[in-house]
Amino acid sequence: MRRIGRQCQAAVSRILFCSHPNASFLSSVLRDSFHEFPRSRGRFMSDATISFSCPCGAKLKAPFSKAGKSFPCPKCQQSVTVPGSMPRASATPPPVQAVAASRSAFVEPAPSLIASVELSEPVKETLYDAHPAMFRTQPLQFTLGIILCFVVIGIPVMLFWWLKCLGTRLTITNRRSTLRKGILSKQISEVWHRDVRNVQLTQTFFQRIFGVGRLAISSSGQDGMEIDVTGIPTPAKAKGIIDANRGR
Repeated sequence: MRRIGRQCQAAVSRILFCSHPNASFLSSVLRDSFHEFPRSRGRFMSDATISFSCPCGAKLKAPFSKAGKSFPCPKCQQSVTVPGSMPRASATPPPVQAVAASRSAFVEPAPSLIASVELSEPVKETLYDAHPAMFRTQPLQFTLGIILCFVVIGIPVMLFWWLKCLGTRLTITNRRSTLRKGILSKQISEVWHRDVRNVQLTQTFFQRIFGVGRLAISSSGQDGMEIDVTGIPTPAKAKGIIDANRGR
């Protein structure tokens, strides 16, 4: 403490000598204050007393340094302990089993709670996604359109047909079926699998050969078919996915 005080005194003295005309006087005052601080602190600690009472009713006083010690009462000669000692912490650590049990009680959740969270929030999964096929749906019209493209008449017809197939998309997840139509304008029809009432699958002879067909879906809240699309590939697979996920 004295070493730190001397260093601080030297630093302040150098600053004062450079900036104040009465630097020598200020330096002496600062030196006296640093030397006086430990002595005044010691006098304060020695003058502090603790007031307490003996069981016999006598009013007693003791220095602060005697806190926690015992001495005989001047009146009844009984042993009296000066209050003020801090209680000591227990040196015996808690058992390892108790600590492990308390940690497991807060870290491990109940299995039933995990199961309820997983069941209440099913994960959405896309199981089928396709556009209508052009050649496999109508092979004769497609061949005729290609031939007419050589005389320029078939180009706008084939372009319009291609854009129509591109703008039609059937998406089936484990929870619902969605049909989107249009490129510039949009039309979306959606049926939840838990509400499905009827699923219709139609295929001609040539469509069965090429693996395409017509699929129509209706729900319990509507009279007609809400989703009706022609020329989608593997329609039997799409119908099987809807049947497997009904009621979910």
